[in-house]
Amino acid sequence: MTFSVPNRIPAASEDRSFEGVPRAWEIFGPMVEHFGWELYQAEGFLAVGCPYSSLGFRLDLRRKEAASWELEHRIPHWFAQFSRHTPVEALGLMVYSLPQLQGDTRFAESIGFLPTGVSEAAADARWAASRTPGGIEFASPDGHSSLRYMPRSIGIHTMWAFRGYNTEHNRAWEARFTQGTPAPLVARFLTTLTTTATGERRTPLGGATPLPALETALTSGVRR
Repeated sequence: MTFSVPNRIPAASEDRSFEGVPRAWEIFGPMVEHFGWELYQAEGFLAVGCPYSSLGFRLDLRRKEAASWELEHRIPHWFAQFSRHTPVEALGLMVYSLPQLQGDTRFAESIGFLPTGVSEAAADARWAASRTPGGIEFASPDGHSSLRYMPRSIGIHTMWAFRGYNTEHNRAWEARFTQGTPAPLVARFLTTLTTTATGERRTPLGGATPLPALETALTSGVRR
């Protein structure tokens, strides 16, 4: 099915199917308004895509399985899946970093440049590391999140697997990144879990208001 790009960017709150994820628009709105990504919408479905590559991010509430958020790069193919209660702050800051994978560094100084590697990011964020039979496991300082690294995964199978507990919704969540996912992107997701959990960054509610890091860049006069 093809989803056309609407002339007007609607707030997710206008679609009753998004009532279970009221802050979804905080991720999609800024990607369209400030980075020029294309919007696709249908009932229970929102997606943004990079206009000059095969990279996209979507929220699909029509699916009954746990993974509601998906990040996909088609050529070469890799993807990541996130369950519905994955913290919106962590997702948002990771998604705002996606243009950097395409060489677009606008707002990067305020949002933060992508980390170089996962092990380095984990050490900087004080995640404890321990060896397991299949790889390495990292645990967040607050004990709410963990990451398993499985370097022997083959093909498109999961290489990085997160588990966590969303204290805002009192729900467990999961995320997985497949073989081929750029390590700096996994590292960014890890660091955003740490900073949002410690209160360093919070997402304001309402409309298409960007997260504080991007809002700072915009109000400082930085423009496309």
